[in-house]
Amino acid sequence: MIATLKSSLETEVLRARPLKGLLLVLGNGVFVAAGIWLLQRKPSAGAWAAIAFFGLGMLVGLLLALRGAKLEIDGEGLRQQDPLRKVSLRWRHISEFQVFRIRYGFLPAGSWVFCHALRDPQQPDLGTKRVQLSDTFGLKADVLADKLNDYRSRALASTQSPAVPN
Repeated sequence: MIATLKSSLETEVLRARPLKGLLLVLGNGVFVAAGIWLLQRKPSAGAWAAIAFFGLGMLVGLLLALRGAKLEIDGEGLRQQDPLRKVSLRWRHISEFQVFRIRYGFLPAGSWVFCHALRDPQQPDLGTKRVQLSDTFGLKADVLADKLNDYRSRALASTQSPAVPN
């Protein structure tokens, strides 16, 4: 049955766009430059702190731009990999995907895709934890959530395995 499932649900790989990382490098670079400018005018701990903090932000942005995030989806589940973490989830251990939106007044400030996963698949009594994807991989959050929910539905229907309740 697993062989049939793998052939009916092809592996799909989604990659994050490097633009977000480059914007992080650029934005943090402005504050590093401001810290250097302040340091030349009047040396202070605040200027050094700004250079260190935003310099670290530039390194993270560079990592994201060069290595980026990747999401693999197949009949078994999903695997997300980015420069800071790796997450692997099986469809039967997670709930449906949902979209979390943040608004600033009437302006949208961001959207993230998340689900609930068993804390320990060996001990379901421990409950669930919220798992958020690190990127939307070039898709709108609603489109990504629908795509993942479709994969999850088809995979669970093919294996007839019990799933985490929504």
